[in-house]
Amino acid sequence: MFSTTHRPSVGHLFLGIWCLLIGIGLVPLPAAAQEAPVSPAPSPLIEQMVRLTNRARSQRGLNPYWLNPLLSQVAQAHVNDIIASGHLGHVGSDGSRAPERVRRAGYNASLVSENWVYSRALEKGFAWWLADPPHYENLMHRHYREIGVGMAVPPNGWGQVWVMLFAASADGGTAADAVLIADAGEPAPAVDSAGGEALVTGSTYIVEPGDTLEAIGRRLGIPWLRIAQLNDIKDPTRLQAGQVLDIPDAAPPAVTPPADAPAPEQAAPPPLEPPAAVQPADAAPQVAPQPPTTYTVQAGDALASIAGRFGLTWQTLAQWNGLNAKSILRIGQVLRLTAPAQASAAPPAPAPTVYRVRAGDSLSAIAARFGSSWQTLARLNGLNSASILRIGQTLRLR
Repeated sequence: MFSTTHRPSVGHLFLGIWCLLIGIGLVPLPAAAQEAPVSPAPSPLIEQMVRLTNRARSQRGLNPYWLNPLLSQVAQAHVNDIIASGHLGHVGSDGSRAPERVRRAGYNASLVSENWVYSRALEKGFAWWLADPPHYENLMHRHYREIGVGMAVPPNGWGQVWVMLFAASADGGTAADAVLIADAGEPAPAVDSAGGEALVTGSTYIVEPGDTLEAIGRRLGIPWLRIAQLNDIKDPTRLQAGQVLDIPDAAPPAVTPPADAPAPEQAAPPPLEPPAAVQPADAAPQVAPQPPTTYTVQAGDALASIAGRFGLTWQTLAQWNGLNAKSILRIGQVLRLTAPAQASAAPPAPAPTVYRVRAGDSLSAIAARFGSSWQTLARLNGLNSASILRIGQTLRLR
């Protein structure tokens, strides 16, 4: 009998080695087989905010905004910065503003604006945006195409800090990974549904061709001098198309609650500091920190935004610091946050014990002046009704 032995060919040998390397992961799969990174889906709350926005735009005949993941990352980063620094506003802790933050992230924008709000709940913050002209202008703008939305709850657990970015890309299109979140199934909240709750808010405005400060102020219902003051504009005639203006906070519309309405749980948002740790029952009580009595003006501050941060009106803050609507704040200027102390009245002078007689004096006149009777005065000085007083004579008063 014969047996035949087959030697493996070189091709079979290389094929076996290739399969072995793939099995142990030393040879990567072709790039086409690898999955492309996917942007994380927006949270349900952010989806709800976008739906409210696009629902309101649809009811006014406007195209919906597209939610851009890159813009949302920028918005969320500013929310986190607000909470970490405790400084509410458009200016980041590094001094940046929305257009700069968007450019740094790599978004090529022709227009950028920003809304922010610190409110008890999503619906109240959005309703306040609808009710306030600068915020409404951004929500219903015809030139923006994309938005980014960020939100977080401060460590103290009170309310939500929201930031919404509005942008139009230089090429006029939308990003490939932008998503459209819109439905017109429910009406948008009414502009007065914020219930009179005190909120902290801020907005910006993009100057358009032909705009003037006076026209912008009239359109937004804000004195143009306040816009000029906040943006440090010395010549109000020199505006440039595309210029970003910070808009002073406007007071929300006054709402008169019914007579039987319960008192609000909290009149204004608390500061962003984290709450104090809970103490054991047998621990010595801690003294509550006292509210600040002064504030140092920072870049981008205005009387209205400072006053809102500390639960005051800008008129009260101005009065306490000898300012008015035309006053220009200086960076580093120290403002009082409490009413100046009234000058205390000087203590009454002690009642005199003697009196020197003057021309025209009589016992009865002197006694009446010091709350006594002429009989008492006469007895103290050994006199009677017939006694004649001499100028310069000294009388005892008690």
